Amino acid sequence: MTKEQFHKKWTNYWYYYKIHTIVAVIAILVVAVLVKQCVDRILPDATVILVSNSVNLSDDELTSVENMLSNYTADVNHDGHKVVSVEQFFFSGNDKNGATNYTLTQKLGAEIQSSDVSLFVTDDTYYKWMDSDGAFFTKFNTIDSKAPATDKINISDLPDFKINGVNSSLQSLTLSIRAIDSNSDTYKNNISIIKKLLENAKFSK
Repeated sequence: MTKEQFHKKWTNYWYYYKIHTIVAVIAILVVAVLVKQCVDRILPDATVILVSNSVNLSDDELTSVENMLSNYTADVNHDGHKVVSVEQFFFSGNDKNGATNYTLTQKLGAEIQSSDVSLFVTDDTYYKWMDSDGAFFTKFNTIDSKAPATDKINISDLPDFKINGVNSSLQSLTLSIRAIDSNSDTYKNNISIIKKLLENAKFSK
């Protein structure tokens, strides 16, 4: 094929299929980006739900808590990373029309139903709300004999949560664990994290 013939064929093709070609190239690029994001995404080995209407941590503070907890997790999903994610649900008293809090309530309900989520940090209001539905029934003395026979532990009793740069209001919350499938790797990992946090605990009288 001569140069002139190739040019003629290409001009003819581009005239009739220009839009199709552009759309196809864009579609391929979009798929490639999505695949790369899926491949590069690091999934957490454990998730902690923080629910409160009084404590609202910044992204940097949440990252500091995640980094501390990540020291205690196992690599449950075998991806070469040890990661704990903290998902915050802050219910603002300034939500005048209730739309934001309603959305958060729906999302929180979905998280509670998830079999992979069993660690919760809450204030007293949301501890009572969740406990009234029977969410918490794992007593801490069944995890560590020196721990109290309660289904919540004061964050202030756990020295690991005293993190530089993290608002001291976190100390007013409590930690609870929801009993899920005790044979799952996720639950066993959560129990292991709790045991390590309890090692240096100083329980309030």
